[in-house]
Amino acid sequence: MRKYANLPINQLVSDVAVDPVHVRELADSIKISGPISPVLVRDDTLELIDGFHRVAAIKELGFGEVECILTPCNDETFWDLRIMSATLHKAVTFSRAVDWIDESFVKSSIASMHNSAYAAFHAVRDGFAKPEVKDWVQSKAQKWGLSIQTIENWLETKRRLAPELYAEAKKDVIASEAISVKHYDEIGRGLPGRAELQRAVVDKVKREGLTADQTREVARALRQASDQEEVKAVLERPFTRRAEDVVREVKVERLISAPEVRKAREEAERIEMAADVVRLKLLMEEVAAFGEEFDLALLDNLGTEHVKGLISAIDRAQSSMQSIRNRLEELAKEPRRAIISGEYKVLPSQE
Repeated sequence: MRKYANLPINQLVSDVAVDPVHVRELADSIKISGPISPVLVRDDTLELIDGFHRVAAIKELGFGEVECILTPCNDETFWDLRIMSATLHKAVTFSRAVDWIDESFVKSSIASMHNSAYAAFHAVRDGFAKPEVKDWVQSKAQKWGLSIQTIENWLETKRRLAPELYAEAKKDVIASEAISVKHYDEIGRGLPGRAELQRAVVDKVKREGLTADQTREVARALRQASDQEEVKAVLERPFTRRAEDVVREVKVERLISAPEVRKAREEAERIEMAADVVRLKLLMEEVAAFGEEFDLALLDNLGTEHVKGLISAIDRAQSSMQSIRNRLEELAKEPRRAIISGEYKVLPSQE
């Protein structure tokens, strides 16, 4: 039977991380509104079942005691009550419940039949679980108020994430609105066991405010990247498209920027510029040949593409010719050498 009691706050066992911001907000609320609802405590061990933030807030305010509801329970009931209480606090359900579900499994009668809670829930979902395993999984999911699919997803996220990232995920899900359980689920599924890349994607999600679907595409793009250079490009460029589009764009840019391709492009541009100079020279000679009698109406017979091409050629050729003229003017200021009767002769400056 449950009973109420005021207990010294330092005697209570609280083993759950809390959000400092929420603790301060709760403490401010207590100062204004007064006492809050009692916290739930296991009677034989004084372990908190529910009320972790409340206890932290009361302690921060300097109170020595806290009102408690002492609840008699065995290990199985203790973990059930903790998980059930976690589902009432949506902001912390994942961060608390996942580890507690594992603890509940370890203390269960089916622990010897599977090597983890994930394996048990996965077996039920795939339809090859033993009857006693199926009964345990279904009864627990119903009691905890969670679907078997949700529990399996959470346990898989924990299994696939690097340990240090999982520990961080539990804190982020409490304190951050920018990243959710779904984000971490996509990262864990998309990049299992790749701790460095998982960390990089988490940073990218927070930096760019990506959705869970976009996070999945980033993970896919990283799996398709062929080397570190492509991985770096995927992580650095803002992500707005499907994985295939991003990887294709990265590969094309890398190909274009290759030294041999760049050299070929530069050579092609030089050839095109030289051709433009020739085309413009021929046009100018034709105009000069007609002199004042050149009929501009002759240009009216050119097609649209020819007109645009000729304009572009003139622009490029004029630019090239200006560069040539500038260089010639520089050379004109210097003493030059010319070949006369097989011998070099210094030409005077034109200045």
